[in-house]
Amino acid sequence: MGKNLLMPERFCTDVYKLILALERVDLPSECIDLCKRLEAELTEKVARMERRDNFTRYKTSAPGTDERAQARTDYLDAAGIGEKWRTDKEVGKNGK
Repeated sequence: MGKNLLMPERFCTDVYKLILALERVDLPSECIDLCKRLEAELTEKVARMERRDNFTRYKTSAPGTDERAQARTDYLDAAGIGEKWRTDKEVGKNGK
């Protein structure tokens, strides 16, 4: 796999919209395959951005607030951590 590049969010959304528009046009099979790969990569990128956003919201919210609890739940859901693996309380730096 090559290097990861930082791109503006707007660029990602514009490329995604272009890919969706190209699906309505007759394209050679090579272009269709490329569009599918780009769509899959961009979909994963958006999911990673959402997970990161939820994690940041969780870490920056005041402890004990509903906003923090909701952000934690959103993050754990997006990360695919099942209900049975979650704890009811957060573990602090000292393990308490």
